Amino acid sequence: MAKLAAAVLGRPRLDVLLYGAGHGLDHLDIAQLPRVRRVAVGDAVRLRDEPDVVDTSRPSKETFDIVVAGGAIEQFRAPRKDFAQLFGFVHRAGIVVCSTDIYDGGDLGQRSDIFRGAFSYYTPEALRRIAKANRMHVDFRLPAASKGVARPRARYVIFSHSQDVMESVCDFFGRTAYAPSEKPIRRSRAAGAAPRAAVPADTRPSALG
Repeated sequence: MAKLAAAVLGRPRLDVLLYGAGHGLDHLDIAQLPRVRRVAVGDAVRLRDEPDVVDTSRPSKETFDIVVAGGAIEQFRAPRKDFAQLFGFVHRAGIVVCSTDIYDGGDLGQRSDIFRGAFSYYTPEALRRIAKANRMHVDFRLPAASKGVARPRARYVIFSHSQDVMESVCDFFGRTAYAPSEKPIRRSRAAGAAPRAAVPADTRPSALG
């Protein structure tokens, strides 16, 4: 997601915030991207001792060129409030890239692969209303990890205040069919890992993608 955002913005010295980063180490790889100057990790609680940590439970004191929210928005308990908080961290000429499943109209009672711990499951229309309420533009794109999936629900959801940035999104995908993403990680049951039935592999792209 960070690679996608950096390619869309196309400018140097980008500041990146990993929103809801948890214990992940994606920030180490993102810091190596050519256009990136700084990577901060953000969460509601301090889970690490690194100096560049942003408390995302409080109103933003600074804005970033890129905000990456991988697997975060489905954990929003109060989407109206939580999206407004998320958008407060992005620069007016910046970009927010989220990853989530999109509701396909099926019977939720029959879903065996809904995220464990997820509270929000969005339709495109709901995300469009959220964007409009926050004076943001929104777009949806398939990550490369969805290739070969019969009915992929995984999407990168892209937001920006800037119409120019969203036009750059269109330009990027005019040349590229899928958003860059890393291959999904599959954990072996033989190794003692818990079953992954509730977390479909195609919905967990790395923030680096």
